[in-house]
Amino acid sequence: MKYRLFEWAFVCMALLSACSIETSDNGDLDGFWRLEQVDSVGRRAVADYSGQGIYWSFQHQLVQLSDQHGLSIIYRLAVADGTLSLDHPYVFDRTDGDTPLTDVDVLRPFGVNALQEQFRIVTLDSEVMVLESSVLRLRFSRY
Repeated sequence: MKYRLFEWAFVCMALLSACSIETSDNGDLDGFWRLEQVDSVGRRAVADYSGQGIYWSFQHQLVQLSDQHGLSIIYRLAVADGTLSLDHPYVFDRTDGDTPLTDVDVLRPFGVNALQEQFRIVTLDSEVMVLESSVLRLRFSRY
């Protein structure tokens, strides 16, 4: 009986020590966001995107940009000092495998104008997010 108890305790300790749980420090950022509006910085041009079906989904160190036509882009994400940085974009394709994205024109409908982009976080709460790059201001609502 003592041997079984020792064996069981050893198995439990091994399982607990072998697992590493990663948690996200993204706070309100994590989740599913719908792009509502795109403004050009400095030119006062505003475009309504609420019917375009453009979504950004944040989880831990990744963001997935997707549209209503099935296009999906995965970016590596870094958040620090009120800045959101995106780099290493891939076209997300479960069937044929993810491929590196090299054409920035594919990103423009999502409000992204560079393969490596930085946004200042202007507003972020549980319902609204506003991001600003050097040329665009993107307004999102939690979806």
